[in-house]
Amino acid sequence: MRPLVLIVALVAAACSGSADPTTSATTQSPTTSTSLQAATTTSTASTTTTTTTTVISSTTSSTLPGTRQILYGDRIFTIILEDSWLPDPDFSNPGAGFVQDHSSQGLPPSYFSIAFGPAEDGFDLDEHVAQLQDDLAAFVVDFQLLNQGTDTVSENPSRWFTYVESFDGFEVVQRQEATVSQGTLVTFTLISPIDFYDFEAGRAVDAIGTFVEMALR
Repeated sequence: MRPLVLIVALVAAACSGSADPTTSATTQSPTTSTSLQAATTTSTASTTTTTTTTVISSTTSSTLPGTRQILYGDRIFTIILEDSWLPDPDFSNPGAGFVQDHSSQGLPPSYFSIAFGPAEDGFDLDEHVAQLQDDLAAFVVDFQLLNQGTDTVSENPSRWFTYVESFDGFEVVQRQEATVSQGTLVTFTLISPIDFYDFEAGRAVDAIGTFVEMALR
């Protein structure tokens, strides 16, 4: 899983000073211990501490099907993602990771993740994305940028891009989208086999459109 680990490392390093958008590139699969936990909505609040914690809560009767709740610092982020996306046990960065199995088709799995990091004073989203693309070009063999653009996430400007690479003999497309919300850099990453990319990218974009944050009371 070298390409996935590499992307995670690049994004994690970038979170201290830069980030990127819509390429399927931040959905990680590192081998370190996981920080992803299942919890209920009520238990989510009780886990709040002075340190950064990440919790994915189960859907309750008061939320729409597929609602995932993620605790980061003193805020709760929610996103609606189809139940077929299961928590990724290998995701270890602040945020949440999900995986979709394609083994029945003889293809590698797809990954979707939401990663959080601080956006320092003076942080420039355009510069961050440009730097991430430069880093990828330097470390990913045959890096090929497909397209890029701008959008909004929860009324905040966002930048996205997609690129293709080879992974274990299969072509995969990565899409990243990054935005800054109240001093937090949020990066969405989709990594999908090229056979499934168009379908899964549409679902990922729809899910990102449901992304909301709120302060803990």
